[in-house]
Amino acid sequence: MICINGLEQHVAMFPVLAKMEALKPQNCRKWPFIEQYSVIVDKRCAIVNKRCAIVDKKNGIVDRRNSIVDKRNAIVNRRSSIVYRRNATVNKRNTIVDLQWGIVNKRWQIVDQQFSMANRHRQLADRANTVAGDACESVNNRFERMSFFLLFLQLIRLVAGRVALKNALSSIRRYALSETVFPPIYNPIKLIDMFKVLINFTTNSYSDAELLVKAFDVIKGVSNNSNFPTPSPTVDEVEAARVAYRDSLAASNSGDHQAVADKNEKRKVLEDLLHDLGMYVNQIGKGDEKILLSSGFDLSKKAEAAGPLDAPENLQVHPAKSKGTVEVTCNRVAHANSYTIEYRNLTTPNGTATAFATRPKVLITGLTSGNQYAFRVLAVGTDPQRNWSDEVNSFVL
Repeated sequence: MICINGLEQHVAMFPVLAKMEALKPQNCRKWPFIEQYSVIVDKRCAIVNKRCAIVDKKNGIVDRRNSIVDKRNAIVNRRSSIVYRRNATVNKRNTIVDLQWGIVNKRWQIVDQQFSMANRHRQLADRANTVAGDACESVNNRFERMSFFLLFLQLIRLVAGRVALKNALSSIRRYALSETVFPPIYNPIKLIDMFKVLINFTTNSYSDAELLVKAFDVIKGVSNNSNFPTPSPTVDEVEAARVAYRDSLAASNSGDHQAVADKNEKRKVLEDLLHDLGMYVNQIGKGDEKILLSSGFDLSKKAEAAGPLDAPENLQVHPAKSKGTVEVTCNRVAHANSYTIEYRNLTTPNGTATAFATRPKVLITGLTSGNQYAFRVLAVGTDPQRNWSDEVNSFVL
């Protein structure tokens, strides 16, 4: 071993020093250059060690900075994802609010029409009250002019004239409700009917293959369509869901339970996206048939006018439990809003009376027992044309 301070640790590193160790005599002062060389090596090794330590520190700093950058990028990505989800939620809520406002407006229209109908009924009631008041005033005037002896005879006539008064009031009501005074009242729901696209994509409406085709048609119709500049969800999202569903549908043909479950899950995602996109199309289209058809969605069928209603069939008159009362029935007529029953006394003709009902079954009271009456009925709809049934004669018990 070389007896130079600090040189022992470098013998293994430098083979030349090992050879010099073997040749060196006991007195190492004869080779001063060896000691100088050893000092130089020590200094250089120290410098190398310091530089390595510095490099290690720099590498540690770089690693820590990279870790900080990665964490910041992860935070930015999470915040971007949160902002995107919030924007999607806001868009959906805005769509729901717009639809709710549309429903509120329609309900206000219905309420306005119902108020109009109520005003008409009140006018009819006022007219009936006026006629009744005039009749009562006329009767009072006559009573005032009659003597006590004639009062008994007038009371008998009044009892006999109750039927005539009732028939007169029925005739007045029939005239007030006729189309010459007021036109037919149309169903308010049909007045606000409009076109809209179908947004139900469940298996009851579309099979697996039909849903795939319909999704392709919708993507093709909405893409680059100036009528729908900002579709929500976007076309890319719907296309991605369609491709995923197509691949899962092909994989499910093997019958594997896991593949079928994955297909059903992908279908549900596609159904939800098409449903949201359909709501957006309805909101933008606002019932315009041309704009809605350009989207590729299927349109709901528009309600069509029922046209003139058929004459009621199977008209029957049956005695009721009460005296002077009959039950009039007939077959129900499609699209009928109400029914008008007209009857007259054939034994002692005194005009025609009218009754009204919302169902094809009504009780008519106040008839004279033992007399024969003629009955007929018609169905009232949105069309002004009326068709009476065949007349049926019946005696009243």
